[in-house]
Amino acid sequence: GGVGLTHQIMQNLSVSALGMLGVDYFDHQLTAHIAPSIGLIANENFEMKSVIQYQRIYQTEKFNRPYNVFKLIQSKRLNSEYSVQFSYENVWNKERNHTSSTLMLKKIF
Repeated sequence: GGVGLTHQIMQNLSVSALGMLGVDYFDHQLTAHIAPSIGLIANENFEMKSVIQYQRIYQTEKFNRPYNVFKLIQSKRLNSEYSVQFSYENVWNKERNHTSSTLMLKKIF
């Protein structure tokens, strides 16, 4: 779960802060994580939106080796039911670096 705040700094630009707590179960082990994040949200012309987000993830068993996450999301609303979204994500710490990209069609229910 998490709690966050969004503050509009200009007509089409907002800044956000989010704090999340979670429980993970992986490889027969239960752990917890804390993940604060900050971001910028730009509402653009032609029903488009851009989001830039930075997150730091601290896990209980590896608290001294947190992960950094940089995420860029570009979305375009097609109509009242559908949008298309491209996302780029880079996850890294001292030990590894992973990059992924996604293109998806979203249906809004």
